[in-house]
Amino acid sequence: MSIIVTTWHKNPIAEIPYSSEEELQTLLEKHPQLIPVGEINPEASFCVIAGAEVETGAGPIDLVAIDDKAILSGRRAHGAISELLTA
Repeated sequence: MSIIVTTWHKNPIAEIPYSSEEELQTLLEKHPQLIPVGEINPEASFCVIAGAEVETGAGPIDLVAIDDKAILSGRRAHGAISELLTA
């Protein structure tokens, strides 16, 4: 599995491999710029990770992020990267 980093025109420029969900979560926690925040919120340009493995009554949220428009998002396990951080 890998993350494909693209330009604004969707041209691939890098491929970052990962072998597990834990490795992907760590990668995104350390490098939140890899999250396609503009696809999640077109008005946002970046996000910061506010927490990892955040407990809720329905189970843990893998990553919780806040974008530069103060929108809080989270993602539970077992989703494609394009679904990451959709609320």
